[in-house]
Amino acid sequence: MELVLHDLSGRIKTEDYAPYIQKYTDIILDTERELKRINVFHRTERDKLSCELSLFRSKKIDFVNHIEHHNDRFLKDALTKAYSLIGNVEGRKLDEQQMTAIVKDAHSHLVLAGAGTGKTTTIVGKVKYLLSSGMYKPEEILMISFTKAAVNEMQSRLVKETNAKIYVATFHKLGYDIIKESTQMAPDVFSGNMNRMISDKLKEMVSNPMYSSLMKQYILFHRITPKSELLFTNEAEYLEYLECNPPLTILEKPVKSYGELEIANYLTLHGIAYEYESSYRFDTADANYRQYHPDFYLPEYDIYIEYFAVDRNNTPPKHFTPGYVDGIKWKRELHRNNGTKMIECYAYEQMEGILRKNLEERLRDNDVITTELSFEEIIARTGDSKSSILSSLSEVIGKVISLAKNRRLSLQQLMESAYARLPDQMPLLGLVIPVMDSYEKYLRENKQIDFTDMVNMAVDLVREGRYGRRFRYVIIDEYQDITASQYMLMRALRDQHDYELFCVGDDWQSIYRFAGSDIGYILNFGQYWGGSDISRIETTYRFSQRLVDISSEFVMNNPYQYVKCMRSGLNTEQYVIGNI
Repeated sequence: MELVLHDLSGRIKTEDYAPYIQKYTDIILDTERELKRINVFHRTERDKLSCELSLFRSKKIDFVNHIEHHNDRFLKDALTKAYSLIGNVEGRKLDEQQMTAIVKDAHSHLVLAGAGTGKTTTIVGKVKYLLSSGMYKPEEILMISFTKAAVNEMQSRLVKETNAKIYVATFHKLGYDIIKESTQMAPDVFSGNMNRMISDKLKEMVSNPMYSSLMKQYILFHRITPKSELLFTNEAEYLEYLECNPPLTILEKPVKSYGELEIANYLTLHGIAYEYESSYRFDTADANYRQYHPDFYLPEYDIYIEYFAVDRNNTPPKHFTPGYVDGIKWKRELHRNNGTKMIECYAYEQMEGILRKNLEERLRDNDVITTELSFEEIIARTGDSKSSILSSLSEVIGKVISLAKNRRLSLQQLMESAYARLPDQMPLLGLVIPVMDSYEKYLRENKQIDFTDMVNMAVDLVREGRYGRRFRYVIIDEYQDITASQYMLMRALRDQHDYELFCVGDDWQSIYRFAGSDIGYILNFGQYWGGSDISRIETTYRFSQRLVDISSEFVMNNPYQYVKCMRSGLNTEQYVIGNI
């Protein structure tokens, strides 16, 4: 602790005092455990330990308060100097939060910047500060942005504000440059359309009976991730899940549950015509029940199918309306009294993955013919075109391939990961693997790399020590969208030559998960980058306070996000509809 407090000429960084805070915490926890262990009759010993515990708690608080007080005074002085040093940035004076983010010297610094808070101007101001203070030279700074357009805009604004040429690049361009410099050879980058290539491969694979069968399985039963009604604790959760993942049949007809979805698609797969929730042929309305509408009716066979949401003990979910079991008994009596056939299916069958098998046996026992339709016949029944179905499927497969490559998963690792985490999606994986193998073979034979390879190869070259350029300061814009391979590249560069890291992002605006981004890198920033500081920029100059309040309340319904106290810097109030 004395080492931390000895030299107070600068700001005390989190990474410098965090180990001491942890020591205090460990001692306090050990003492608390010891107090619980000591016999209640050993009063003198307990009192002595309690006194020591209070002393350590007090010392910890004093230590933290001392550091915070010093850093507050240092920051206030640093802000005054910084305003004087850099003046206005892009024609305006930055607000205090923006300037605080700029002057704070943290080894790993995350700046949470809400929408419209002037984050790009803050980044420009940061570079201006680094250069004006003489701490860094232009060639020692690396800036990463996510798109070519953003890179071009940033370069233009930096030159205009600082008259300095900074190395600004996308992750892919950085990877390309590392490969080129390390190997003295410019890589040949795949310029084709990946989705079109995958779609062409799918058209070729449809003729393969096993692959065609997998395609049918995926399209009919695995396009969404079903979740049994038995797994929900309340009705609100269940209805919300259904709303976010609506059970639509292959014929684009809505049904009320995933069990019914599986039944409907099974019937379609086997060419069995059905009516969904049509009126029972007998009048059943009375003082206790409305007219009966069975889940499914098979007109060719005069058979009804009911899906009952019960477990193996015949117990429905707690959130279902009272009397659900009585309703089941009533339906059974109706069919028995009226001499109509009813096939029963159950929620536990759907949850255990045996619904289709059991349904098939029950249909055959009732002389229902179950002949599986071909892929082409299924497509014809949907009213959609074959090319449209293949195009949608190729897009999904392309995303899986990109995600797998981004995480550097071999085909074996991909299979093991999917089996452990998403066993229901194994049919999709069966579709992905031959296509991915074909795509990778094409790249090898043509000696090409794609954008993900560009980053992964750069990681390997840096780890091998073949990349010589050293950066002392790295700035990453839109950090919430960083992917696993991109993180690995920045980690490899830092492991080779340490640098100061300045990341700007907003977890509220993370929208690229489909492309491989992992919000965990921003939510768990310190776990990935070690001792770190977090700053916030919360004054938006784009939206009115009314819209800020409404949108913030909506976003913060998600507890797994940083809390931000967004406020508007606009003087005029506007109706929300005017901003939409």
